[in-house]
Amino acid sequence: YRFEWKIARDLFKKKSLIMLFMQGFIGVFPWQVITFWFFRYLETERGFSSNEVMITMVVAIILLAAGYPLGGILGDKLFAKTKRGRLIVSAVGVITGAVLLFISIKIPYDNKIFFMIMMSLTTLFIPFASPNVLSTVYDITLPEVRSTANSVQYFIEQGGSAIAPTLAGIIAMNSSLENSILMICVTAWILCFIFLLGAIYLLPKDIDTLRAQLKDRASIESAAISGGAGD
Repeated sequence: YRFEWKIARDLFKKKSLIMLFMQGFIGVFPWQVITFWFFRYLETERGFSSNEVMITMVVAIILLAAGYPLGGILGDKLFAKTKRGRLIVSAVGVITGAVLLFISIKIPYDNKIFFMIMMSLTTLFIPFASPNVLSTVYDITLPEVRSTANSVQYFIEQGGSAIAPTLAGIIAMNSSLENSILMICVTAWILCFIFLLGAIYLLPKDIDTLRAQLKDRASIESAAISGGAGD
C-alpha cells in the first residue's frame, strides 16, 4: 500500500484528527511564550538573580524531561483500558498545567522558594500531551499517510509558533510580562483542553474505522496468499 493523494486528503475527514490539529495550533502558544519571555520575566518582574534563574531553569528542564516519558507511560497504560486513554492523559496534563501555572504566577514575589517549587511542578505536567497526541494521530491514520498526518500537525503548529511571541510582546507593552504570560498560557491551555475533550468524544469511531480498514486489508492479503498456495 503506497501513498495516495486521495488517502491524504481523507485525513481532513477525520473529525478527531481535526480537533487534534486545532489544539496543536493553540498548544504551541504557551511553549513559545515561555521560551521567549519567561526568564526575562523572572529577572525583570520577579527580581530573580542570574543564579536563581539558572537554578530554576535547571530544575524545570529536569522535570520537563521527566514529564515526557511519564505522560507516555500513563497514556499507554490507560489506553489499554479505553481507546480514549491517551487523550484523557493529555487533557489532564493540559488543564493541570494551566491551574498550576495560574497558582504559580499569583504567588507573592517575595516567596521565591514556593514559586520555584510550583513552577517546577507545572513543568512536569505540561509535556503530558505531546507523546500521547502523536500516538493518537497514528492510532487513526493508515500507515502510508502517517508521516503526512504528522507533518500536517507540525505545519499547523509552526503557524502558532510564529504568532505567539509577538502576541505576548504586544500584550506586555500594554500591561506586563506577567499578565501576558498568564493570559496567553492559561487561555491557550483551556482552549486545548476543550479541543481535546472534543477529540476524546470522537476518537473511538475513528479508531474503529482504521481497525476495520486494516482488518479488510489483512483479509485481502490472506485470501491472496491462500489462492497463491492453491495454485
